[in-house]
Amino acid sequence: MREQHPPRLPDRFLRWFCSEDVLETLQGDLYELYQKRFSKKGKFIADLFYWFDVISACRPFAFSKRFYPSANNSIMIGHYLKVSTRNLARYKTYSLLNVLGLAIAIASSVAIFEYVLFETGYDSFHSNADRIFRIRFDYYQNGQSEGGSASTYSAVGPALEQDYPEVESSARFIASGYGAILTYNNKAYNEKKILYAEPSFLKMFSFPLIKGDVVTALSQPNTIVISESVARRIFGNEDPVGKIIKVFIEEPASMQIVGVLKDVPENSHVKFDILISHATTYP
Repeated sequence: MREQHPPRLPDRFLRWFCSEDVLETLQGDLYELYQKRFSKKGKFIADLFYWFDVISACRPFAFSKRFYPSANNSIMIGHYLKVSTRNLARYKTYSLLNVLGLAIAIASSVAIFEYVLFETGYDSFHSNADRIFRIRFDYYQNGQSEGGSASTYSAVGPALEQDYPEVESSARFIASGYGAILTYNNKAYNEKKILYAEPSFLKMFSFPLIKGDVVTALSQPNTIVISESVARRIFGNEDPVGKIIKVFIEEPASMQIVGVLKDVPENSHVKFDILISHATTYP
């Protein structure tokens, strides 16, 4: 892939600001970060982050000689500070409006930056994010699109693995639309976010297990993996792995807890608190 050049304005500022001793090393590191972001996030995000990287890199160690103050400069800076302080005290209302405006502008910029970072980071925490694809179902009549769905038939995954060598693995999962009632020690807990998932689900996606084995989890019927929040809510400080819990969805069933995973990040399209082995209902 052809190397992309960062935006020129922050690049010029960096060359103007930095001393020659640190410019080459610092610029090389920033260029490398820019190329990585460009390949993963695209030009807009890479350009935006390059601005922040340049501003963050402008630390005292990078000062050019022009910035080191002489005695006269120190006197001038002290004079400016005194004048500014007197003006602030004399024009209190005007100064307050300026300070509030600046504070609101900074807060708004930070909030916008955090929002953009959150939205553009959806599902990027998966280590194989650039190699994971979701199969959707589109249907046509007389050559015209009649709609589509983000889900598809259960047999598609295994068929793709069999017919296309490029497909390394597939993972089928389906949501329990009604949630479930979990009972343990005569206490009931209403859980809403439940998925039936194949064992390959935990290998394909980066939802790390705190306890349990990724290889064997969900491989047997009537086994479940729960999030750390659910584990804390139901079992407190007890180790839930190996315990039997009653799960009522359409009918009651006893299931063994085989793992505890970290809570799913908010910027994940796939959200759940409990995984039930796919073989429990869909052998």
